[in-house]
Amino acid sequence: MLNFSEKKLHKIGRIDQIVRDYFADRPEEKEVSAKSLMPLLIEKGLFEKDHRAGLDRIDLQVEVESVPLGDLMQSGEKSESSAVIRARVVKARAIQSERFKDIPGVFCNARMPEQDLEKHCLLDIAARRFLFARLNMLQVSARSYTRILKVGRTIADLPGSGKMEMKHLAEAVGFRGLDRMDIGKKKEMGVVRRLQE
Repeated sequence: MLNFSEKKLHKIGRIDQIVRDYFADRPEEKEVSAKSLMPLLIEKGLFEKDHRAGLDRIDLQVEVESVPLGDLMQSGEKSESSAVIRARVVKARAIQSERFKDIPGVFCNARMPEQDLEKHCLLDIAARRFLFARLNMLQVSARSYTRILKVGRTIADLPGSGKMEMKHLAEAVGFRGLDRMDIGKKKEMGVVRRLQE
């Protein structure tokens, strides 16, 4: 029987062969999105389902560019210490624990029942318009909408804001990085390129 690492290497080898066959059958193509390859990989039995379909279940989605080592070493900016950040997070969690003290099993915004969204994520007219415009642009699911509200509530809790404001909501929308579509660019998250032989 294969151990875990051998199984993984075997799967990687099969994926590599499928990608090579894909490009061999399509000599005019130079690259293909990983998302477009997923149905083929599912058909060949390498995956059971398209795991990208569950992205709306992830609260924070941020694409991070790598920083050159030289830039990291030369940075003269002073950042917040971990202790300061931790204290702010602990305070926000205490606010959330108090907010949900009467609801069994709920101790943070992420677990907030949907019927409590209106009560704890109250938005003014401008914030509602902003959110509506962003949701239309991003074409997010209903689940993503509730996640945005809950993350916005958490962002408002960090500085101790009683009210969720547009700036908190805008930051929450910004954390839906994998939902975003760069208008004009239509940027794909994963791209597989033809290897130059």
